[in-house]
Amino acid sequence: MADHAAAAPAPAGTKPAADAPKRNVVLIALVAVNMLGMLGLGAYLVLSGPSHSAAEEESVDEEGDGEEGDGEEEGDAAEHEMGPLVEFESMVVNLEAPTTDRYLKLTFQLELRDPEGAEHVTTRMPAYRHAVLMYLTSLSIEDVQGAEHAVAVRDHLLELTRETLGRRTVTHVYLTEYLVQ
Repeated sequence: MADHAAAAPAPAGTKPAADAPKRNVVLIALVAVNMLGMLGLGAYLVLSGPSHSAAEEESVDEEGDGEEGDGEEEGDAAEHEMGPLVEFESMVVNLEAPTTDRYLKLTFQLELRDPEGAEHVTTRMPAYRHAVLMYLTSLSIEDVQGAEHAVAVRDHLLELTRETLGRRTVTHVYLTEYLVQ
């Protein structure tokens, strides 16, 4: 009779304790695969560079200093010839996080429209660095996590660059290091 009670099936709605570790392993594997996919997507979006539509280019020309066009024709978008690059020194900033210390390390390069702009950028670099520092320190951890937020940061840096250094000086901002910790 004791053997019969021990061999009785478990009541409905309960699962054996051995299934719990298997579920944890599967859950961990799914989370890891998901994170790898998101990292891959983020790397693709960050490294693929900016994509400008004709409407965006038109708005830049309208807001610019009155010059006609920017020297590029619509068919040349696929054959974009890189302008001179100016590297912005790495910057590590504290992010707004109420419970912990969180940081963003950012390195990027500015693509100039022409070589003459390098001297102007070098001269204005302290003011530009200040503007970038003020912008980055105002961000929260939620504002910088994920690929779509990295693209938004890059786009805002481009606008900030054009405001600080002149609308016609810089054509692109390329993120070369983007680390949230």
